Amino acid sequence: MSAAEKIETTHLARDVRAKSGRPPRVNFSQFVGSLPEPKNLLGLIHITSSYTLRDILDVGYIEAQSRCPVLNESVIYAFYGRAAFRGKSDFGPTNLACLFPTVLVIDPYSVPLPKYIFAFDSGAFVDGKMDRFLHPYMPLFDFLLAPEPVSAGRLVNAVFGTNDAFLRNSPNPGFQVPPSNFEADCYRHIVLEGIEDLDDRGTTPELVFAERIELRRSVKAVVLPDVLAKDLEVHRSLQSYGLDIYDYPLVSYSRPVESHFTVRQIVESIYKRYGWL
Repeated sequence: MSAAEKIETTHLARDVRAKSGRPPRVNFSQFVGSLPEPKNLLGLIHITSSYTLRDILDVGYIEAQSRCPVLNESVIYAFYGRAAFRGKSDFGPTNLACLFPTVLVIDPYSVPLPKYIFAFDSGAFVDGKMDRFLHPYMPLFDFLLAPEPVSAGRLVNAVFGTNDAFLRNSPNPGFQVPPSNFEADCYRHIVLEGIEDLDDRGTTPELVFAERIELRRSVKAVVLPDVLAKDLEVHRSLQSYGLDIYDYPLVSYSRPVESHFTVRQIVESIYKRYGWL
């Protein structure tokens, strides 16, 4: 998701880095690095508005739109596997295509290395939505993973067992971690107990990129409203980058967020086509 579409907040409830100034702990990252590597990686999902898609097509790459209020950096966000979006703004019923989401499906094997990977939505973490499962001093950066897509795949494989269970947000209740690895233990409680309080962004790994993501090199497919997919100018531009084009119905005077589950079903069909699922 673009930085402008990340959560808006004027007060961050939890620290990004340790108050003491110490480096981030690596306990959680080392635990995840010790987990088995999955047979297949799922795609990476960048969600933006159809309005922003026009800018992406103009330049041929995804880039940061503004500084992220959580990290205070100009970065690009993507979710591992899931089109886990809700949107920062609760738009009412509309028929404006520019307000509806566009999803870009990124090849995990040909994307630039991310700058950061977190096990969950960083905005939700910093905004305090996971606080009841955390020690008060735990900062976001103590939950960093090794910055390569396979880290997200290792974690998902261990927590959910299968990609199908991950896409349905059904973690394995038998998922265990060393009790002395406090970060891993807190994460375990988030995914097994917090599922009732958090939507699936709480269990979706988040990849954060500093480098721009080239459409021709890294993006495989696009999912967008059908009225835009049928627009000759948009269609030709998407084709010029070699993107597979999928569309979902824009229902007149519906809420953009209501397209969420339809888009996710389309993304799942894309994964099957590419042999990722």
